[in-house]
Amino acid sequence: MREPHRQRHLLASLAESGQQAPIVVVVSKDNNERYLVIDGHKRIAALRQLGRDTVEATVWPMSEAEALLLSRSLRFSPQESALEQGWLLSEMERSFGYSLDELARRFDRSISWVSRRLALVELLRYENDEVSECTGCIFRAPVAEVGPVRALWGWYERDAGGTLWSRTMAAFECDRGERAAVWLRGELPAAPQSNLLEFRRGGQIIAVVRNDASEPLLFEVELAIDDSLPTSRLTAHVAHGFSPWRRGFSTDTRELGFALFGAELRGRSGATMLRRADPPAKPPSADDNRKAADLLFAMLAPLGRVAALQRSVPRIGIRRIPAGSLGVIVPKRGGPTLLASCLSALEAALAGISLPSEAFIVVNGSPTAEYAELVARFSGFHFIFSERPLGFTAAIRTGLKHVTAGWTYLLNSDVLLAQDALTRVIEHRAPHVFSLASAICSTGPGSAKETNRTGLELIDGLANLIELDGAAESAVEHYYSGGGSSLFQTAWLRRFAEKTTCYDPFYWEDVEWGVRARAAGIRNLFVPGSSVQHIGRATIGRFYEPCEVSRVFERNRIQFQLRCMADGMTRAVRERLIHAPRETICELLHPVRVASMARARATLAG
Repeated sequence: MREPHRQRHLLASLAESGQQAPIVVVVSKDNNERYLVIDGHKRIAALRQLGRDTVEATVWPMSEAEALLLSRSLRFSPQESALEQGWLLSEMERSFGYSLDELARRFDRSISWVSRRLALVELLRYENDEVSECTGCIFRAPVAEVGPVRALWGWYERDAGGTLWSRTMAAFECDRGERAAVWLRGELPAAPQSNLLEFRRGGQIIAVVRNDASEPLLFEVELAIDDSLPTSRLTAHVAHGFSPWRRGFSTDTRELGFALFGAELRGRSGATMLRRADPPAKPPSADDNRKAADLLFAMLAPLGRVAALQRSVPRIGIRRIPAGSLGVIVPKRGGPTLLASCLSALEAALAGISLPSEAFIVVNGSPTAEYAELVARFSGFHFIFSERPLGFTAAIRTGLKHVTAGWTYLLNSDVLLAQDALTRVIEHRAPHVFSLASAICSTGPGSAKETNRTGLELIDGLANLIELDGAAESAVEHYYSGGGSSLFQTAWLRRFAEKTTCYDPFYWEDVEWGVRARAAGIRNLFVPGSSVQHIGRATIGRFYEPCEVSRVFERNRIQFQLRCMADGMTRAVRERLIHAPRETICELLHPVRVASMARARATLAG
């Protein structure tokens, strides 16, 4: 990593005292008269600046890979950054073919530790335009200039008021000029607990803005410019996105990061100035929605008492592992893109297990002819076609009608199984286990926090799903297993899926599955050794407008909270209902849905 102050110190030391320690090299495997540098690149660069053409070196009698590992193990550096570790891991993976398992074993770390550092390198390559397939991405197109700052990828077009908003991750650049720093003026929205805005250069954090209040924060922050480059490129990372629509302020469905109001070049001062912003104006009251919210709350209490009298405690069933067979369901809509890669990885993973297996590809809303090549290529899999588009939950229920295996793995079409993913996850089958979640490794900028190890928090009266650190040493219990890369007991899954049709077409159904499992006395586990890679973006965004996706997500969050949480009838939920679209109110007050809500509440929230 480029650190100008250290390089200047090294240059001064070499000029004054000469080279004190030899660099480390190995003989090139392609040419015995050439050497590869293992340790000492910065010293070589400094000696060249001084006009020296000779360097002292020690030759290690081993391969380049062995030398890199030995050099890493001998070097004690508490300040070594995660990105520096990532560069070494990336080199070992790219140049020497080491797998994630091998790297984790050689460095005595978890697979998650390795994958997170490799993800940092991939992100930096993305920021530096080194990922060829991403150069045409719409999120990379420069959208605006603010003073000396050019907004690169990760920004929205200016809104009607002329404000430039970032996404939760964005990049910008600034020419060096004659000043040592660029000052930004902006606004950081509030978050349920606190919000954090980090500015990074070359992967290192150079400034932080923190908002611990419940109101937006106006800030001025100083960002040091790299004086060794003509142009400095920086990234901004916001911990919690802000949706004006979800917060009830407007119909704006964007997921906002921070607002950039102005920028200018100045001298260095080391200061960050903050002040409170005026909170957005609340929308006008909606009397009809308020009455509907009061009616819903009033109905749930007596209906819940009636349902409680009629309910039967779910039977645990025979305490033995279900039939030793494995089924896989892959829902797919919108053409065969990514599906071939998904099925190839699935085929390889199934080849590594000894259990009888069956796989069902539920293709919906697409012409059958588009899949002819894949049907012929993967003749061992069963393709189920539906002309009618199906939501996620409906596609899963369609596949479950055909599954005969005792366990079912639900696999999204943009997820790739590691070759041993199924082998690792089926090891943890047990009579008292409902679901086993594979660990998600994702290098995409928008999904860096996705792990499939889950939790739930009630923040300011609203249920919030959280992704926990995936760096567990062994299988651990968690809240629920995501429906895109997890293994389930088929009988229980079929039963729970039929009871959660109210979440159609998508979102939150798998969260209730996890709640129902615990109510039935069975567990949800996260298995870090079973690894999958998330390579694409959700199909949902291709077929639903962003405002509709946000509406369904919020509707289902309210449903989940009223169905599954004893303390779910909060003031915050009532406020959401008051500001909800009319369509949401009509759906939630449908008699069948209200009755289902009362039954679930009596069983799960009592």
